[in-house]
Amino acid sequence: MKICHDDVEALKAPDVLRAYCERELGAGRRRGVLTFYRCPWGAHTRLKLEVTEKNGVGLAMCRACNRGGSVLDVAAGVLGTDAKRDYAAVVEHVAEAVGYSLRADDTPHRGRRTPARRRFTPTRPQEPRERADGAPAEYLPAEAEKAALEAVRRAADNPAAMARYADELGLPLRDLMTHTDMELAGRGMLGLSPDGHLLYVYTCHDPAGAVRVLMVKMRSWPEDVAQGKQRFYCGKGSHKQALYGAGSICASESVIITEGESDCLALRAALDAWLEYELHNEPDTYPPLELIPAVVAKPDAGTFRPVWAAPLRGRDAILCVDNDEAGRRGASDTAAILKAAGACRVYAWSPAGKCKDVREAYRLGNPCELIDNLLTNKTKI
Repeated sequence: MKICHDDVEALKAPDVLRAYCERELGAGRRRGVLTFYRCPWGAHTRLKLEVTEKNGVGLAMCRACNRGGSVLDVAAGVLGTDAKRDYAAVVEHVAEAVGYSLRADDTPHRGRRTPARRRFTPTRPQEPRERADGAPAEYLPAEAEKAALEAVRRAADNPAAMARYADELGLPLRDLMTHTDMELAGRGMLGLSPDGHLLYVYTCHDPAGAVRVLMVKMRSWPEDVAQGKQRFYCGKGSHKQALYGAGSICASESVIITEGESDCLALRAALDAWLEYELHNEPDTYPPLELIPAVVAKPDAGTFRPVWAAPLRGRDAILCVDNDEAGRRGASDTAAILKAAGACRVYAWSPAGKCKDVREAYRLGNPCELIDNLLTNKTKI
């Protein structure tokens, strides 16, 4: 849909910016004419985002990050994207967050009278958002959700196609196929698109026990990436509401957070192998359920939304980072957010030697040794 200019102008109103910040960044703190919120770009433990207005436009500024702008810039920071590159998606996200109905572009032709500018003030306090079909807004629209669950069933029925990805990722096919079991939806799932692309399907169980879909991320084929295409695509309507596999956290006292879904799959495969070894060789010391760490994934090294930290409050967190500067910087930023949210202890760990990431360490080493190394050599930060 082509975005109407008047709609964008209406969304840039000061009240819309404040309502959006309260919705996506948490409660703010007012000081004089300024209101401060959590910064969407940095990992500051204090509220650093200044929100004010000028000439009828809401403006935000984080002086620590030296970044700011309108509600669209703030939303781009929340989504981990660029306001210019993903302009339409950012506008749609802001409109959905504050309950504003976008119109198709109605730019007048020559000779027509310019329509009056729309004004919009969100109702405050806002009620939990719902879509037209009555479902909570964090889930995909009904048709997209249905297609995602069909993709999971397609993968479950086609182990031959999944074997290609098992070979590409260097992981056992058996472990990939466990992520097509609807009973384990809290761990995140895998699917196949109609044309055979691997899909990371972010799933959870709703209060009634039904499997719901939050986001779908498509993995491109290596030959496509070699030709300069993007490695991953997120479907329209997807929302980064939770970490991949966040539904597995509830019973665990500690959580391992990896960079990316494939690292999460590799570490789970290693952990399952380690537990199987312990069960058959050291049954007297086999850990109880609450001491078995949950394994989840954030989408990349630099992205960690404060809302993701809420389920980790009171738990230990181990950040599995890649052996590069981006991984170490991302671990530092994520650790600050986790500590501010109330995580008990935060640790960092990266694979030994020259292994780039967890998946490479799994492929080149012994799974049990990988888990032993992680639990023994993690560093408190």
